[in-house]
Amino acid sequence: MTRTSNEDDLCYILSIVCDLKDKKVDDRKPQEARDKADVTIEAKRQFIANISHEMRMPLAVILGFTDLLLQQNEFSVDEVREGLSAIHRNRVRLLHLIDDLLDLA
Repeated sequence: MTRTSNEDDLCYILSIVCDLKDKKVDDRKPQEARDKADVTIEAKRQFIANISHEMRMPLAVILGFTDLLLQQNEFSVDEVREGLSAIHRNRVRLLHLIDDLLDLA
């Protein structure tokens, strides 16, 4: 900016210098934070989808065999034992999964 005074015919020059290098670095930080947040959100989404599947499978077996055993009376002892064994295995699997989830929390 140049300013001239009529009285003394002097010329004044005002100069402002800014270093924009630091400004560019600061501009990248919000984008990096957004990128990290997006990665975190996607990881959480995948984790919940996997856990949902892992919990539903043993629960479906437990409910299915329980309903089957309760609805029909024509099972042999071996068939009843096999159904109860499947219920027990999946109950243990589900319990371990829930314990692991609680340990993470």
